[in-house]
Amino acid sequence: MNIRQEVELAVASFAAAQAPAIPVAYEGVPFTKPTGSPYLQVVFLNNAITNATVDAERQRVYGSFQIMVYVPDGKGMKQLDTITSEIAALFPVYDKSLYSTFSVEQPANVSPPMTDAAFRVAAVRVQYRQEF
Repeated sequence: MNIRQEVELAVASFAAAQAPAIPVAYEGVPFTKPTGSPYLQVVFLNNAITNATVDAERQRVYGSFQIMVYVPDGKGMKQLDTITSEIAALFPVYDKSLYSTFSVEQPANVSPPMTDAAFRVAAVRVQYRQEF
């Protein structure tokens, strides 16, 4: 399993466990935005590759991903705050023993909310480290 698969599986499991289930948009997969209900979007951002050893036989990747949380606008902030907190808790600071392919070395950050059409949206950003 790679990092994208692990992250998407964690988010999909979280979303499916909600009542009602929350739809999730993934990069490169067609998605129809719901109207009047929350949804999530998983996005991988930048990464930087360095040599983990002087002989360049191993690589270390520092990168980040974010889960965008969209909730209908006009209903207050409670739902957005709850979902972003629960998503951030999916990715605690932890070594590779929790995830098989990467470690999270800093707490997740939640962006201030913004308005996007009929939704309030906030991003939960997670920085990770991966070694090969």
